[in-house]
Amino acid sequence: MLPNAWDVASARIFEEAGFPAIGTTSAGIANALGYPDGQKISRSEMLAVVHRIAAAVGIPVTADMEAGYGAKPKEVAETAREVIETGLWNEPRRYN
Repeated sequence: MLPNAWDVASARIFEEAGFPAIGTTSAGIANALGYPDGQKISRSEMLAVVHRIAAAVGIPVTADMEAGYGAKPKEVAETAREVIETGLWNEPRRYN
């Protein structure tokens, strides 16, 4: 089972509950920020939340990035590159 966080607080709750990893929920993140689901939140806003979540916990995080924020492979590849830059695939870390 992989719980889906929508903000730093929910991610920390899941970590404290003992989950070995967490996912993010694109709909949950969008809704928490006042957007409907379906790529209505910008890629940069989604990435910012995903980055904060990953930086706040010491366990692995996967990212639900809507439909990839692109209709063309090049656009989806850019989304993937930006997700990797958030640090999700690096050593887990935590802001102090």
